[in-house]
Formats: sequence, structure tokens, C-alpha cells
Amino acid sequence: MISVIVPCYNVAQYVEQCLDSIRTQTLPPGEIICVEDCSTDHTLSVIETYQKRYPNTIQIVRHTENKGLGAARNTGVATSTGDYLSFIDSDDFIHPNYLDELYKNIKAFDAEIAVCRVKYQQIYNGSFINFKHQPDWLQTCLLPNASNRGMMHAIYQPIGAPFVLYQRFFFLNHIHEFPAVRYLEEMLPFLKRTLLASKTCFVAEAIYYYRCNPQSLTQKTVLNAKINESVKTYLQCYEFINTVVPDHPIETFCYFITNHPHLMIEQTLAKMIESHPDLIPSDFAPFLSAKRYHKIFYQYHPQIGFRQHQGWQRLLSFIRYSIHYKKVKQTDATQKKRRIHKSYLSFGDSI
Repeated sequence: MISVIVPCYNVAQYVEQCLDSIRTQTLPPGEIICVEDCSTDHTLSVIETYQKRYPNTIQIVRHTENKGLGAARNTGVATSTGDYLSFIDSDDFIHPNYLDELYKNIKAFDAEIAVCRVKYQQIYNGSFINFKHQPDWLQTCLLPNASNRGMMHAIYQPIGAPFVLYQRFFFLNHIHEFPAVRYLEEMLPFLKRTLLASKTCFVAEAIYYYRCNPQSLTQKTVLNAKINESVKTYLQCYEFINTVVPDHPIETFCYFITNHPHLMIEQTLAKMIESHPDLIPSDFAPFLSAKRYHKIFYQYHPQIGFRQHQGWQRLLSFIRYSIHYKKVKQTDATQKKRRIHKSYLSFGDSI
């Protein structure tokens, strides 16, 4: 049986479409669990109305306080009874064959995880397009062997719990739970499923529709709080990677944290660089453009940046001095010319 877990927060506008797409699957889920995380709009009213309309379809679990996306998913897992777990964000929706395709593949290949491609919404016009694939340089990523590199090249997609079907046993024994943070709560579970799963199967079709919703559980955290939590999460990720890929922890870590568009790379790396002066620009050279990593390091590194700041100050001082000296020379020369000219005029008058 498949348990579908749907965390809900301020999604009154979208949640009915989400639930419709789950309810009408060609392979119906065994249970749909909506975890209502104290929305400030009428999300609860919408899902309660939906439950009355389809009384045997969904189960509603309510938080007594807003806890965030990770905690909502954990509540759903604790409530669920299925052998397989699927997480659908309540502002997204899925193709009618979504569960069927993932389930068929996970069974056929005796895999622990099944993953699909994603269509994501373009902000400027609202249309959905396929998520771009991994860049070619992924083949240089220093993971244990070539087959793993090839697998990661094939399944690259946004970091997240949706668009994945988990075997329950694998989730409870390796993922355990989602971190109780309000940003990047999916990063560590993503690393665990990528590096610990012995077999992952991939559905080539884009059958998950990811919507960009500024009011969602993922998007609502204040920027500074996001950055602070990012640093903590990244440090946890590094500790995990260091135990799983001990031969190349830095390279693997750099690959993961610099290869995702929503991780606020510049701000987060800046914080890390400030607290880790042993890092040098070349550590990130394979993963960021030269212009970008030099900008980050030379702006924020406590030693490199300070030295550069001193250098710029000296250069600016020299330029200011040169300009001033040039002006002084010009003034002196002008005054000298005026004195000569005045003397010449005086000499002419005396003749």
C-alpha cells in the first residue's frame, strides 16, 4: 500500500487541485494524509470540505502550532501505515500515472527508491517546462565509481522529497526523518537517499508538476533565517558526507552545495567562508565559474578579503594621492606660469 503525505500551509488556492490529482490516480493510494500546519488562510476549511465530499479519501491531521515542512512530513510518516511513502507538496500536482509509474518501476527493479523527472512552473508566464538536466561536467564529480556518476547524471532534478517514492523500510532505517528546520529541510535526506540507496530506479517521464508559490512552507522563511539555517544544514551534510565518502568529502560536498539553484549559494558560502578560513578558492573551482567563486572568496574571506581590502585601500590612497599631487603640480605650474607672465608684463611696462 502507498501512503501519500500532503503537508498543507496557506495553499487554499491550490490544495484542491493537488488532492484531485492524487485521488484520481490510475493506481489509487491506500491513504492520503493531509497535515495541516496552522495555515493563516482558509486552507483547513478547503480540505475539510474536500474530506466531506470524499469521506473515505483523506485523513486530516492538525498541528497545534506552525512547525514547518519537515515537521509536517514527519507527522505524516508517523501517522501512515503504507509499505511505500510518497510526499506531495500541497501547491503542486501530479500526472494521473504518477504513482503507477513509480510503483511499477520500484517493484520491477527491486529498488528502494523510484524517482521521476519534474516539470516546474515558470514564474513569468505560469507555464510548466521540464527541469533542466545536469551539466556535462557532472562526469568529473568524484563519487565512488563511474556507474554512480552515470546514475546521478540521469536522475538530476531539484532537491526534494516530492517526485520520489520511498520504500518505507529504507526511509525509516536510512532517512529516519526530516530535519526540524524551516529551510533546506530536504538537503540531508536528499544526500542520504542519493548516497545510501543500493538501488534507485528512474522514470524518464516528467510526471510531477512543481509550482513556484511564494506563500509555501518552503518559501516563507525570512532571508537571514534561511542563510543561518543553511549554514547549520550544510555542516550536518558535510559531517554525513565525510562518513560516507571519506576519500573525497570536500569534492562531494562542494558538488552538492553548489549545484542547486535555490540554495542561495553566494550568501551561504559567504557565511561558511567567514567561519572556515582554511577554505581556498580552488576548493570550489570545479563547481562555480571563476568569476563567481572569486567574487565570493575575495569579498567575504576573513583573510583573503581583508588583505584584498587593505590592498584596495592602499591603491585608492595612492590614486587619491596621485590625483592630489597632480593637482598640486598643476596648481604650482599654473602659479609659476602666472608669476612668469606677471613678471614679463612688469618687465614690458618698465621698458
